[in-house]
Amino acid sequence: MTGENLAPGGELTPNLRLRRPLGRGGMGVLWIAEHRALGTEVVVKFLSDELLGDPSAARRIAREAAAAAQVRSPHVAQVFDHGVSESGLPFIVMERHATRDAWHVVARRNDDDHRPACQGTA
Repeated sequence: MTGENLAPGGELTPNLRLRRPLGRGGMGVLWIAEHRALGTEVVVKFLSDELLGDPSAARRIAREAAAAAQVRSPHVAQVFDHGVSESGLPFIVMERHATRDAWHVVARRNDDDHRPACQGTA
């Protein structure tokens, strides 16, 4: 499984079923997924296809997961898990906040001045 062939309904693990794409950032791709064991929706961050062959990127996403799991704040999504899929795709499973992301809130203003401020927020 690579980021290019992620699809709604795909199973990452026995407990995680992908629902829909959420966004794309500099390091990865975000998906909404159903966590069957927890009975809730979560966000799954996958390492981007461009970085899949880079061992330092895989180590970086693992460090990101471990560091984020130590943060206790209502402003930071809780990390539930991380790992590597059977096909070698690194991922982080995290809490899905009910609020809309900054890009969508600011974009509703209908001007292009928000784009530089929101770069890198996905």
